[in-house]
Amino acid sequence: MAKVEKIIGIDVSKKTFCAATESERAVKAHSWDYTDEGMESFASTVDRESIIVMEATGVYHTRLATFLYNRGLKVSVQNPLSVKNYARMCMKRTKTDKSDAKLILDYGKMFGEELDLWKPKPDWCIEVQQLYSMLEYKHTQLTMAKNKMESLSNSHHVSKACAEMCLADITSLSESIEAIEKEIDRLVMDNDSNNLDRLEGIPGIGRKTACLLLALLGSMQGFDNYRQVISYLGMCPRVYESGTSVHGRARICKMGLGSIRKKLYMCALSARKCNPACKALYDRLVEKGKASKLALIAVANKLLKQAFAILKNQTTFDENHVSEKIIQKNLAW
Repeated sequence: MAKVEKIIGIDVSKKTFCAATESERAVKAHSWDYTDEGMESFASTVDRESIIVMEATGVYHTRLATFLYNRGLKVSVQNPLSVKNYARMCMKRTKTDKSDAKLILDYGKMFGEELDLWKPKPDWCIEVQQLYSMLEYKHTQLTMAKNKMESLSNSHHVSKACAEMCLADITSLSESIEAIEKEIDRLVMDNDSNNLDRLEGIPGIGRKTACLLLALLGSMQGFDNYRQVISYLGMCPRVYESGTSVHGRARICKMGLGSIRKKLYMCALSARKCNPACKALYDRLVEKGKASKLALIAVANKLLKQAFAILKNQTTFDENHVSEKIIQKNLAW
């Protein structure tokens, strides 16, 4: 990215947002109402060449970020953990909306040339993610209802009213889950059926996982390599060693979304049997004495690598495919 002339730091809350700007004399922070009028008023004061930096704060930042993006302004949404660690590094002791906005401004100035510009996902991707969140919520409720029904059935005396209510809840939740799954399937089929077919062609990846991957990652065009995808989803290994005395076990970093990691792990259980490349990888690691769980995580990463290659190149799965790097290595021998 070219040199940034001006940074604006924004701290977003539920009802207001605070913007910090820097002039020749001092840094000033001003609060705005988080309404259409407030956002419009703020946008009218922003220079087109400025980059507006904010933290990813659940869903609260998306409305403002999307509004500013649609006005043609440059927006950069940062990981809140990075900003928090920067605050610790600066030994900040005060936490207010204005001080947080100024901190984000300083953070943006430090990493100005490295800031990635943000753009919103398509509406259908956001809908699919929201539906998956609701789906997990319904599954949790269904498990609780079934457990309650189980405990009632093992009692020496069962309340007929309680049993009927539990049964009604189980029926209603099961119907809701089925309706949500159908809506997710419809949204993906209507908007990205070709890529859905490509992902489903990978042995081990099922329809539900394929739909969620497309909602989260799109066609992979925003990633330069598969390592970025693995890191984004929190599947990359984290080595914990120091000196000669500290030799911790390597674990995945888990900085991404837990829901997709669970699905990929379950996919790995299937892929180790039906996906030739994944089976070879799993067997090789187990033969070397690696733990089964570690080998399965490696298989999950292999699936992500295959998914990246297929979506990035807009091709289909080929179990006999040999990468160009391996060909060049063999030719060198």
